[in-house]
Amino acid sequence: MNLRREIDEIDALILERLQREGRVTQSALSSSVGRSVPAISARIRRLEEDGIILGFHAALDPKRLRHDVTAFVSVSLRRRQDVPRFLESLRGIREVLEIHAIADEKTHLLKLRTENTSRLERLLRMMEKQMGIERISASIVLSTHRETQRIPICPDLRPSRPPLPVNVAAGE
Repeated sequence: MNLRREIDEIDALILERLQREGRVTQSALSSSVGRSVPAISARIRRLEEDGIILGFHAALDPKRLRHDVTAFVSVSLRRRQDVPRFLESLRGIREVLEIHAIADEKTHLLKLRTENTSRLERLLRMMEKQMGIERISASIVLSTHRETQRIPICPDLRPSRPPLPVNVAAGE
């Protein structure tokens, strides 16, 4: 994995399009960025190998899957030594979607999604008893106006000109 790899305008176009439309064909990408299908395929493979593209996922509607309650949970651990055990314990809880170490009096911020508040309450009580937690508080989301996994692509990498036509013979 190349951690220092720079992305160029073409990579930026590919990444923006894949984030918007993960099922776009390489042929459609080829047309929109002005490169051949083999060149697009090679770039996507390189972006995956370099760890820039982490995977391709379906976006699911949590409410349709009966996960109606979203909560952000702030946690303070009793001791720093409890962090590895705490993180390992969270790994087995499918409702924990995100775990963030934070710079605050609290040590971690979690995002949970559960089927109901009863399940959320049971999880919070279990976490408090078993994981070395000193303080725990939850903020329950009433409504979500924006939620995305899209990463903004650096403005200086966005093309300043329209893409060139595809030159299949040149391979790029």
